[in-house]
Amino acid sequence: MVTILPLCACGCGERVKKPHHTWLTGHQNKMEHNAQKISASISKLYLDPTYKERVSKETKKAMRRPETREKLLTALKNNVWYNVNRNEKIRKAMIILWTNSEYRAKTTNDIRRTTQSKEAKARNSLAIFNSWKNPETRERYLKKKKTKEFKEKLSIKMKEVWESFSLDKKRQIIHKILSSSNKCPNKTEARLEKILSPLGFEFTGDRPLQKTTKCPDFTHKKHKLLIEYDGFLGHNTCLPWIPENQHIIDEERNHEYRCLGYRILCLHPDDLQGGHKHILNIVLEWMNG
Repeated sequence: MVTILPLCACGCGERVKKPHHTWLTGHQNKMEHNAQKISASISKLYLDPTYKERVSKETKKAMRRPETREKLLTALKNNVWYNVNRNEKIRKAMIILWTNSEYRAKTTNDIRRTTQSKEAKARNSLAIFNSWKNPETRERYLKKKKTKEFKEKLSIKMKEVWESFSLDKKRQIIHKILSSSNKCPNKTEARLEKILSPLGFEFTGDRPLQKTTKCPDFTHKKHKLLIEYDGFLGHNTCLPWIPENQHIIDEERNHEYRCLGYRILCLHPDDLQGGHKHILNIVLEWMNG
């Protein structure tokens, strides 16, 4: 029985010497060398400031001619890179190459260096700004953004990114957002602050509580006591911007506080209608209970 030897994983088209071999001798480093060579030549071109303008003008002129478009399509169809079998071989070869920890670390560092540098960020920002000037691009993006599928995908992705952060990272992000937005008590919270401050409470809605990402409205300076004001504009499910499961979110928030050893009192708009003495009696009764 004749055994057909497999092709070399680098895509050269030659067969290996033994059935259990993946590469020909010396071909394992061939792809990495070619990739570095191509990357270096491309980077030289893109460093030339006139390259993009020159290529863009020449391409636009050439693509206006129908014969040029036909030649390009024919060349693409006959190109070896569009051969399915060859693409599959290259894909498998790259998977094998990526298993090499040294190559993977080097490639990752190169990508980070080129994408996270100030020049790369400025270039990407300018490209996005220029594309946004195009009314067709802007209209297409806004239509896509309004779709339900896009919102759901974005929500899932943002939740995954948020869950991947550590607790310290989350606290830093929340603190930066609140400090940059100059978070301060609204009229109702300022009214409550005057009543609660003599009892030892301070406004903490502008910073996260220790060991959590939540920002309770009022925290006692000495004891583990928290007061939350669930106002009409932020907790009423009848309003269009409030989620239907807001009461579940509030219960989860309170449960998290209790797990950290805090006692919590939730005040509502109805509790404030009784005036200063009525609010004070509610808080004192809760503190002594």
